[in-house]
Amino acid sequence: MKKIVIIGDLVASRKLADRNFVQKNLRDVLKKINKTADSLSPYTITLGDEFQAVLQDSSTIFTDAAAIMFALHPVKVRFSFGIGTIATSINTKLAIGMDGEAFHNARKGIEEIKGTGYCFNVTGITSENSNMIRKSLFLISNLISHWNKNQLRIFFELCMDNKVKNISKLLHISEQAVYKSIKKEEMHLVREITEEISAFINKSLK
Repeated sequence: MKKIVIIGDLVASRKLADRNFVQKNLRDVLKKINKTADSLSPYTITLGDEFQAVLQDSSTIFTDAAAIMFALHPVKVRFSFGIGTIATSINTKLAIGMDGEAFHNARKGIEEIKGTGYCFNVTGITSENSNMIRKSLFLISNLISHWNKNQLRIFFELCMDNKVKNISKLLHISEQAVYKSIKKEEMHLVREITEEISAFINKSLK
């Protein structure tokens, strides 16, 4: 059965003023995700500015991405979701030392969006709608890439089904401000689209 390989890449990481601080934030958020993630191979930093994981399904990929983007803001992060088989045994401790179609697809997806400003890509979907799905991710990328830290947190909390009342308390802003941000940035629509894309990805795993 096919798997999902996620490769994440910090944009322009070599130019960061405080790279150690960003690396610590990345380690912390990945550790937090791994505590609850139902992954086959956990989120693992591989090259200093890259990380990867192997998942059985796509149910949490955008929630995970939102958590990482929020934690690292204003540093930009791009994500590639590679669909395919794994040719080697799956390392359940660290996402290293593995190979296969899913890894190759994920790497291809990262390379495709370098220099584009897009933060999401997917490769390996076996569907006649694959091109539409990719372009939908590019459009979503254009929206999300301009969100501030609060907006990324609001979207993450929405993905976690948290209520506006609780979100306003977490961010120390009014409920009206939360509603305004959700409406202005089309967050409900973005969430619906990402959920549809997740469903397409899961169909491609069978």
